[in-house]
Amino acid sequence: MDKETEPPREPLRFKPREFERLNAEPAPEGAGKPPTVAGAQEGAPVESPKTVFEILRQNATRDTAGGWYRTKAGPDKARRRRHMVFWSTLLAVDVPLALLAWFSGHSDPVPFVLAIAAMAFFTGRITWLTWFLRTD
Repeated sequence: MDKETEPPREPLRFKPREFERLNAEPAPEGAGKPPTVAGAQEGAPVESPKTVFEILRQNATRDTAGGWYRTKAGPDKARRRRHMVFWSTLLAVDVPLALLAWFSGHSDPVPFVLAIAAMAFFTGRITWLTWFLRTD
């Protein structure tokens, strides 16, 4: 492009340091004054009422008293069934593949490698689905 047809460049500048508050609520009266405690002497330092740990401890005590942490163990049937299906399927698939690898390993390497690969893939997949990807 010619220098005459180029659009004028805008000068670079930093973004504003504070956010624009478009819908800011008006500050309540006395918002700029420091907090005071009833009965405290003027000029005396005002202690913060609580630390974070005290607030968390108080919340935990209130929740425990309200019964939020009392839970009953649910029925264990689904977990037991999932484990039974895992072990029976693992035995039903891996034992024949292991026998195939054992009996053909000395004569031909292809069935041996394929059987070992199939065992590794199947065992990894069913272990992931049973123990790590729980959907019940």
